[in-house]
Amino acid sequence: MKQWANLDFVRSIAVLAVMASHTALYGPFQHNVLSTLGWVGITGVGFFFVHTSLVLMWSLERDPHVGRFYIRRIFRIYPLWLMIFGLYIAFHIPASPIFAPHFGFHMPQGQQWLWEILLLDNIRFAYPVVGASWTLPLEVQMYLLLPYLFFFVRSTRKLWPLFVLVLFVMLWDMAKYPPQSSELPVCIPYFMGGVIAYQLTKMVRPSVPSWVFPLFIAVELAITRTSTSFRAPWLTCLALGLTLPFFKQMTWRPLTLASHVIAKYSYGIYLTHFIGIVVGFYLLRGHHVVLQLAAEVGTTAILSVSLFHLVEAPMIRLGAKIAERVERGRHLKVDERALNLEPAP
Repeated sequence: MKQWANLDFVRSIAVLAVMASHTALYGPFQHNVLSTLGWVGITGVGFFFVHTSLVLMWSLERDPHVGRFYIRRIFRIYPLWLMIFGLYIAFHIPASPIFAPHFGFHMPQGQQWLWEILLLDNIRFAYPVVGASWTLPLEVQMYLLLPYLFFFVRSTRKLWPLFVLVLFVMLWDMAKYPPQSSELPVCIPYFMGGVIAYQLTKMVRPSVPSWVFPLFIAVELAITRTSTSFRAPWLTCLALGLTLPFFKQMTWRPLTLASHVIAKYSYGIYLTHFIGIVVGFYLLRGHHVVLQLAAEVGTTAILSVSLFHLVEAPMIRLGAKIAERVERGRHLKVDERALNLEPAP
């Protein structure tokens, strides 16, 4: 059974954790309880990746055609990304990560334009323009691996090969990368939590009461709250993947509705919340913190909802239509080939 209510909750908590961590980083909270949220965003990123890999495993189960998978992913990620990137460039929004926690704008130079637009800046070590964009190249590059992980899982139908793979990646990462590294190999164990959850959904039935699930997520966030290593969410994400299929679906209407709404606009929230931070804590610097937070949340909400309906949703539908045409074209070619093979009367 597909755990949409619980997955909506995971995704909503993930984006709120990222938003809270950046608010703590840029806002006037150095001596406040919010200052301890700085690294909770890394766990939020891990939750994002667990959610992504699980949902995309289900997507590949419905349609295992790799080409159509990539088409849908391109139209899911790039249109909104290009819109936000254009806004940053046009208005010189001062939220480049290289200036964190201070506000500053970075203009790409030369080939940096291409790497930024294609979301390959982590490979070419370009300086990001858009705040919080460092995870997008990791997700896009992981898309190249997910279909083959799906075929591997479908062929083995066992858990132990996945654990062997995860252990190998962890050992290789520890030997090759420093603890503060955020390269794709270091983040692969995040995604593997979702792959493991996908396999487990076919092997177990939910039995743990749904009210335990929010408590479990809260404990996971608390455990990694003060960590300063990108390896810390490894076990957190694996624990989420191993336990997620065992939880019954949450049914409390206010929580499930709020989770669904936040999850629906989460990609927009992820890309626009830094604009909200700039409005709240840069343009309104010196004002009361309540007004600053309200401006951040309000700006993020308006932008994410508007861009979802103007850009994100239409492009998702367009990608699905193009993928469908690829499917029809493939069947047409097969039919023509069959006709050509028929003997003449």
